[in-house]
Amino acid sequence: MIGSGAPIELVGNLASLSFPLSFVLVNVAVSKLRRDEPDRDRMFRVPLFPAPPVIGAVVSLGLAAFIPLRVWVTAVGWVVLGIGVHVAMRRA
Repeated sequence: MIGSGAPIELVGNLASLSFPLSFVLVNVAVSKLRRDEPDRDRMFRVPLFPAPPVIGAVVSLGLAAFIPLRVWVTAVGWVVLGIGVHVAMRRA
């Protein structure tokens, strides 16, 4: 983003959006792995499962909901652009 001419406020808001969305993905992944592979050896335990991952995902989405719509639209645009570049590079 350096040198792209993007206002620093937008760049900061995009970073602020990416962190809660990352936490949502982690919580969903923990829930899925615990459900799909319950007998796998774990390095740690999740007490009261599935409450912590569900609460974590909901709280993270709640935090992300306060980020302006302009930032969400910009973030979706960057993701779509990234997917397009990825697909183009795979076909090349």
